[in-house]
Amino acid sequence: IDKGERLRFLHRAFINVVNEVGVDVNLAADKQHVAAHTVQFVAGLGPRKAAQLLKIMQTKGCVLYRSQLLEDRDITTFMRACVWRNAAGFLRITTNTSMWNDESLDVGQRYNDDGDIEMAGGGPLEGTRIHPDSYKFAKKMASDALEEEEGEVCLKRVMHPSKSHMLDELLLDTYAVHLEDSGHGKKKQTLLDITSELKQPFADPRRLHHLSTGPGSGMRAWELTKREEFNLIMGESDRVVKGGLLVSTLQDTVAHVKVARIMTRGGRDDQDAGQAGVASKIICRLENGLAGVLDAEYFGDNDQERRHFQATVKEDQILACVIIGVQPETYQVELDHRSSSIAKAENINPADKAAKKKTKVLFVRRNITHPHFQNVSRTKAIALLQAMNRGEFIIRPSSAGMNKLTVTRKVFDNVCSEVQVTMHDQPTKMAVGRVLEVDLFGSKHKFEDLDELAIGLLEPMAELDQKLIEHDKFSTQDAEGIRNKLREMKAAAGRSTPYAFGFHPVQQGAFTLYWLPGTRTVREESVRVVGDGYMFRKMVHGSLNRLINYFKAHAMDAQPPAHHRAPAPSSASGGARGASTWSQQGGGGEGGGGSWGGSWTGGG
Repeated sequence: IDKGERLRFLHRAFINVVNEVGVDVNLAADKQHVAAHTVQFVAGLGPRKAAQLLKIMQTKGCVLYRSQLLEDRDITTFMRACVWRNAAGFLRITTNTSMWNDESLDVGQRYNDDGDIEMAGGGPLEGTRIHPDSYKFAKKMASDALEEEEGEVCLKRVMHPSKSHMLDELLLDTYAVHLEDSGHGKKKQTLLDITSELKQPFADPRRLHHLSTGPGSGMRAWELTKREEFNLIMGESDRVVKGGLLVSTLQDTVAHVKVARIMTRGGRDDQDAGQAGVASKIICRLENGLAGVLDAEYFGDNDQERRHFQATVKEDQILACVIIGVQPETYQVELDHRSSSIAKAENINPADKAAKKKTKVLFVRRNITHPHFQNVSRTKAIALLQAMNRGEFIIRPSSAGMNKLTVTRKVFDNVCSEVQVTMHDQPTKMAVGRVLEVDLFGSKHKFEDLDELAIGLLEPMAELDQKLIEHDKFSTQDAEGIRNKLREMKAAAGRSTPYAFGFHPVQQGAFTLYWLPGTRTVREESVRVVGDGYMFRKMVHGSLNRLINYFKAHAMDAQPPAHHRAPAPSSASGGARGASTWSQQGGGGEGGGGSWGGSWTGGG
């Protein structure tokens, strides 16, 4: 593995471990020579923000509660709310430092204006992994478990080992359904995590025994089996075949190998080719550096083919073979040169074979270490995203130039969106720039590193995507299906004007607003997700409801001449042309509309 790959895997491992275990931020500020280096791996921070945070804390003292970071003007100059929200759950607040110089205060406490001690932030919850956004759920669970009033005392009691078992009596399924019905989303896993944290705050989640070999093997969790070591070094993985057998992904694939040595039998075993006898075994070298062994029984399908191969094979010759076995311990593979085996392997998926032949590398590999960066093509990135959740993304090299990167993001199943990033002030042509710029339809966004790009732009865009897709006016039908549905609604509703959102029929990752003011012609207007809202008619609307309300009031207006932000909605619409009062077809929320498409009643 080259140095860049080693650094990438090491960086990823540090991020995973640090965020699993958490960071005592007060101890890190106090003992910077020992503990400070871990802070940079906290989600959302990075080296620069971590260094600035610790420098300020060393001057101003300990953090008493997490939201205190947002109350300090010096800290908020580099730690925006979105950065804090990503990092907060992994920052552990403790008194385990000499910087905590007030023994009267505990974690999550402060002095009020009268000099009395009061609960601050989440109180005892500041010493847990529970995110500040979920403090209200934890307080409610503690209160219900003990049947006491919410507060600091209740939290401390439920977190005591003698009382924590009472959390098991809570009906979390019922509470999760209630929260979902109340608009909080799916919270079942969050409630389970809160229960675990209240019982054992910041318990180390890392397993003590090896996952593959089990607790009786004597292997530590961080030790690698020979198979795992092989896969990491070779960049391969395992797959399960019929019968539950675990085999390497190399197996049953066709490889072009180079003959390194010909072994013969002639009077004694294993003589060199220059001596008497015919070839009985071929030692080969694969393109990836592995050694391959081709035994005589696999030279051909019949005696004639085998004799012909033995008579014609030469060193340095290139052979096509099927890999029929992998030996991770010795880094060797077993080969099969029979024509029937090669034909069978190649016919497993002819489309994949044809695609591989057509594939060309259109980018230069970059020396960039980041969990979301991969040196892959657009086709490969889209294929990888198919198995990921909506909103996840891959940062990859761009074929547009060495100062460009492309972000491929999963919007929906089989729907991806792409954003191009221009890098400025690159230390080398292969490295990431110190300034990253994204131009979204004339609106320029600048970031200092890939973490800030992810938190400040990509994650908000993913959230906006999902809000639109989950809206009751959104349809996953194709364009023609939406048009036909609107015509049916128009015929049934008379003067009402139905509308709906859908995916753009041509532009991947974009959206379209479909609406039918007349009887046949469906109008279609583009809706784009940008960093801070939805772009519609060259204006950025901060929320989907604002976009819908603007559309209702200005549907028949001429489009604005230039890109600008839409004004905030006011209580009076004031003389909009072509639309006056809106009708709701049962049960729609803010923004009007029925269960599938919205409509309005035209006014004079």
